[in-house]
Amino acid sequence: QLLKSSGEKCLNMLQSFYYQNLSMKDISTKFGFSSERSATVQKYKCLEKVRENIKQKSLHYADFID
Repeated sequence: QLLKSSGEKCLNMLQSFYYQNLSMKDISTKFGFSSERSATVQKYKCLEKVRENIKQKSLHYADFID
């Protein structure tokens, strides 16, 4: 749910990196970035969006553990 709130492109990029284990080079090609560095910066920005959403909702690590 939190990943979806970061936007479709961010969701797809983070899934590609963390779940599909694609390299930054592959992600760069897949999403049309000019370089691996550009893809890395965008991935960082996506993670920051997710972190910000967590802060806004005042969620804590314990909220994710059953």
